[in-house]
Amino acid sequence: MNFRTLLAAAAFMGLATGAALAQNAYTTANVNMRAGPSTQYPAVTTLPDGAAVDVHGCTTGWSWCDTTWRGIRGWVSGRYLQMLYNDRRVYLPDYAPRIGIPIITFQFGNYWDRWYRDRPWYRERDRWRPVRPDYGPPRPPRPGAGAPPPPPPGWDRPRPPRPGAGAPPPPPPGWDRPRPPRPGAGAPPPPPQGWDRPRPPRPGAGAPPPPPPGVDRPRPPRPGAGAPPPPPPGVDRPRPPRPQAEDDNRRRTGTISQGGNRTRQRGCPNGAGPDGCL
Repeated sequence: MNFRTLLAAAAFMGLATGAALAQNAYTTANVNMRAGPSTQYPAVTTLPDGAAVDVHGCTTGWSWCDTTWRGIRGWVSGRYLQMLYNDRRVYLPDYAPRIGIPIITFQFGNYWDRWYRDRPWYRERDRWRPVRPDYGPPRPPRPGAGAPPPPPPGWDRPRPPRPGAGAPPPPPPGWDRPRPPRPGAGAPPPPPQGWDRPRPPRPGAGAPPPPPPGVDRPRPPRPGAGAPPPPPPGVDRPRPPRPQAEDDNRRRTGTISQGGNRTRQRGCPNGAGPDGCL
C-alpha cells in the first residue's frame, strides 16, 4: 500500500466522518446562503422558510453555520436556524452546545476552490478575499422565534369607543357665520367696455342665402283631391220670409195694420191719417 492509497483512504474517512457529524436544522425565514460567514460575501442562493439543511459546524458563538441544502454548500446565519431537541424545535445558538455542534473555522482559499469554481464571482475572488469572517456572538433570539406566540385573551373583542367618540362634538360658535371677504376680493370688477355690444357676424355669415327657385309656387293638388264638388241645386236661392217676421217688422217701424185699410200710429188714440193723427 503506497502513500497515495493511504492519503485517499484518509480523505474518504474524513468525508464520511464529516457527513456523519452533519445534523439537521430548519430555517425560520427566507434567508440567504452566503459564500462565507458574513453578509459581505456574495449570496449563493436563497433558502425558503422551513427548508431542511445539514449543519456541518459553526463559528465561535454559533453566529454562522456551514450548511448544505440540496447539494449546495454555503454559510447561514445561526439566528435563522432551529434544530430538534426533545421532539421540539429550539433556537440553534441556545442548544448547540447540548446538541454537540462542533466549532469550525473558515479558510477562504480552500473553501472557494472546492465549492465555487463554477460560480461567476469565483473569478473575482481576490475582491472577496479581504473580507473578515464574522466570528462575533450571535444576536439574542427574537421573542417567539419558533412558532408565533398565541394572541392574548380577548384580542378579538371589539375595542371600546374612545372618550367622546360617540356623538360628534358640536360645532364651534359662529361656525355658520359668513366668512369675511379676502383682501381685495370685495365687489367684482366691472365688465370691460363694449361687453354688451353685438358681436360682429362671422366671416361669410352675413345675410341669409336666398330661397331656392320655385319655393313660393303653389303646391300641386294631391292625387284624387281634384276640384270641390258643386253645391246642390237651389242652395243659393233666397228663402221666403216667415209671416210672423213681417208683423214683427211693422211693429218695429211703428205701423200696425187694422182691417187692411186703416193704420194706427203709435201715440194716436184715434188712428193716423196721411197728415198725422186723426
